[in-house]
Amino acid sequence: MGKPKAEKAKGTRKRRGVKLTPTELVPSEIAIDTPSPELAELGAQVEKDGGTVLAFYREPLGGNALCFVALPVDKIEPTPYQREVSDAHVRRLTVAMDKTKRFLDPLIVVRDEEKPRYLTPNGNHRLTALKELGAKTAIALL
Repeated sequence: MGKPKAEKAKGTRKRRGVKLTPTELVPSEIAIDTPSPELAELGAQVEKDGGTVLAFYREPLGGNALCFVALPVDKIEPTPYQREVSDAHVRRLTVAMDKTKRFLDPLIVVRDEEKPRYLTPNGNHRLTALKELGAKTAIALL
């Protein structure tokens, strides 16, 4: 007989072509108390651009360091390859935000090295909704 198969969570299966092995980080290992010099520099750039670093942490799948930030809305732009904004989608978002008085899904942003701005490859509809509502700040993962 071969070796026994590892137990899987109910409703999960191994996908063909997926080779990623997640980190074994536990919740207490996610926060970064002392950022690396590169991460500290990125945090300083966020502050210089008018934003605030809320936390440095490791995402649990690959263990990559990220910044959880508050940024001025006017410093965030969509990436050039984004699809056109759907008015219906933005309307649904603005109505939901108005009803709940909350913005719960952070934008994904990357800092543009050439200009003091941030590009969002994922979050243009949410960004547009924030702008339409007159928000001055957006929460983002950098």
